[in-house]
Amino acid sequence: MKDLVQAGRWFFLCESSHPKAQECIALFVARCGRRHEQVLGQLPGVVRRQVREGKAHSCVVRRLEGLGMIPSAAVRIPTPTTRWQRTKEFMSNAGIALGCLSVIICALVGIVMIASWIFAWLRPGP
Repeated sequence: MKDLVQAGRWFFLCESSHPKAQECIALFVARCGRRHEQVLGQLPGVVRRQVREGKAHSCVVRRLEGLGMIPSAAVRIPTPTTRWQRTKEFMSNAGIALGCLSVIICALVGIVMIASWIFAWLRPGP
């Protein structure tokens, strides 16, 4: 490991029994200045999203709690959705379903029209 700070960044994300893991994590946190935004900003986007949603790996949660960056209850309890958010999500899904249905209906009408033109063309003349 040449770059101990970068090693600490990745050790921060996992359980490790490596002898230098704690030292590397301490260097990483010290480089970030123990600021919540700085430490989270250095982690991969997937991990940041998991922390916001309360789905982060237990070792990441434990380390962030140990640094006093997030309260333990805020990580484990998802934020409740309001009635308006649920209604908006339902309407969005309903709109997508109606859009798909209209595309299918238009495709069927088009197929029927093309078939009628082909049959009219193949019909013997007067």
